[in-house]
Amino acid sequence: TIRNLTTAEGQKLYGEHFHNHDEFIMLHACAVMSPRCDQGHFGPQFMTFHRALLLKYELALLAVDPKIEAMPYWHIAFDSVDGKYR
Repeated sequence: TIRNLTTAEGQKLYGEHFHNHDEFIMLHACAVMSPRCDQGHFGPQFMTFHRALLLKYELALLAVDPKIEAMPYWHIAFDSVDGKYR
């Protein structure tokens, strides 16, 4: 649903927290490709930027299906083998 509806269509059906998947791609791309510098990586804002982006995505998912209760948590340590990430 998030991929198939525009933000305007989705917000009519699901409320103000709905945003189209492509909007998230553009938010990330604009932050990364900013001529001022990479606004989403390579600095102290990395965690805050990505957490805010994930929260907005989670709210969009919950707007469509509140029964999921939350976006699944990714525990990065589970991807580590002997301290190295796969």
